[in-house]
Formats: sequence, structure tokens, C-alpha cells
Amino acid sequence: ANKYKTQFLEEKTIDSSDDINKRILNLSIALFTKTIGMPWYPKDYSKNTLFLGISFGKNSRGITVGCSQMFDGLGRGLQLIVSKIEDKGRKNQYLSKQEAYDLGIKIRTTYYKTTRVDELKRIVIHRLDPFTDEEIQGFKKAFEGIEDFVLVQLTENTKFNAYKFYQDSCAGFPVKRGTTIKRSSNSAYVWTDGSIINSDILGGKTYRNNTRGMGRPIKIKKHYGKITTNEVVRDLMFLTKMDFNSSDVIYSKMPVTIKYSKIVCDLLKQGDFEDDLISFEYIM
Repeated sequence: ANKYKTQFLEEKTIDSSDDINKRILNLSIALFTKTIGMPWYPKDYSKNTLFLGISFGKNSRGITVGCSQMFDGLGRGLQLIVSKIEDKGRKNQYLSKQEAYDLGIKIRTTYYKTTRVDELKRIVIHRLDPFTDEEIQGFKKAFEGIEDFVLVQLTENTKFNAYKFYQDSCAGFPVKRGTTIKRSSNSAYVWTDGSIINSDILGGKTYRNNTRGMGRPIKIKKHYGKITTNEVVRDLMFLTKMDFNSSDVIYSKMPVTIKYSKIVCDLLKQGDFEDDLISFEYIM
């Protein structure tokens, strides 16, 4: 009511087994992001590009809710968009042509209402589900006048894996982060959760955010768009570094487009929001 910035700490955070320095860093990043802005940004980024993720969820009344986290070309969070589909009899989360068009118009309108870096030339949408022909046609109509829009499906739990070897023995840690194996002209396996060797990290020793397992890749599939698979991978890699809600600042496995849209879906299950836009601060 007094327009003060507020930060809540959950008991699970206070009682976490994480090192106290890690917990303090998490709190510091949250406060910095809420009061000042971006704590970091990528050195190389896609100009004139808008990134967003779409996730779906259902509340107790059976209303399917689609959520999008928008980012500009620098990876900066713009708005959390909420799109409600009031259809209790709905059996799946796929949008009709009209619903995809309405969401696309809302995305464009929101972008132009906010401060932007450059003129919008490309829109990239990440989702865990495939895109239907109806959705593609709806987005195509909504994004008329924009040079390109790209629809990318991400699959996190893949059965495929690869292992790094030294001579005749397994190295015991994942392949290098960013390793990509193409499946076709529009699909590939990408190791976002892989090993990093850098003189600034652990004195040049092998580092990995996740200590469990061998780091399975993400499968990407481009359903629509002009850009190459290599460009899709490049953008995906820098978006895994833009999670301001975690002290694992070197990288996350999934891009923030997907991670934050999932968080918003969980937020919506706890109550109704009158506005179509939710402030980024609510999920910090």
C-alpha cells in the first residue's frame, strides 16, 4: 500500500541445507533485482528479438491457464502475461487458431507498451509441448509485419545421452556444456547441463552446477521459423544464464522462459489475479 518493495523468505529457505553464503547471495540478488534492475546481462545477445515461454496449468475450477514470461533482446524480464481459457470441458492445453491469435496480439501489445531496446523483428516462443497447425496459423496472423517468429519445443527428460572418455575409460563427468548433436535440420540434442572448464572457476577444474547423474541433454525441435538450429541453440544457452531467482548464476538446465512461466502457473493455482499482467517481483 505504501509502494515499498517487499521480500518474503520461506522457512524452507531459512532451514535449507545450502551454505549460508549461498542463501545470502540468493537474498541479495532478489533485493538487487527488485530495487535496481538486472544484476547481469549477456555479453552477446540477439538484438531486435523478443523471447517468451508458455506453460499451462489448471486450477480447482478446471480453468486452463496459459502463462508467458517475456524478455527483450538483452534477456531482461518485461512482463508476466496471463491468458485464461475458461473451458471446463477442455481435454488438452492446445490453443485454437483464435486463442493463439488473441495471445499473439496481447504479446505484441505488451511489448510496445514497455521500454524496448530496438524495433521488434523476431519473436521466439519456447514451450514443452509441440505446436499444432491451428496455433501456427493463429500466431502467423497475429505476428503479421514482423520479419520472423520461431516456435521451439523443448523436451527436458530425454533418453539419449553421451559420455566423455579419456583414452579407453569414462571420464566420470558430463560432456562439455553447449555440446550439440543434430538429429535433423530442425532438431537437436543440447547439453545445457554439462561440464565447464574455465580458469576463473575452481581454478580450471571441471565444474558442473548439478552434482547428480551425468547430465542428459535437452531435445529441441523447431516447429516454425526462419532461423537455423544453431541460432536457436545460441539463444537457448544465454537464456539458461538469466535466472535471477537462483544463486546458481553460472547456468540453469532450462531457459528462464520456461522456468518462470512454470512459476507463474503455480502462482495462479493459489488464487485469482484480476490483471492480465503480473509483476516480475512476485516470483522473486
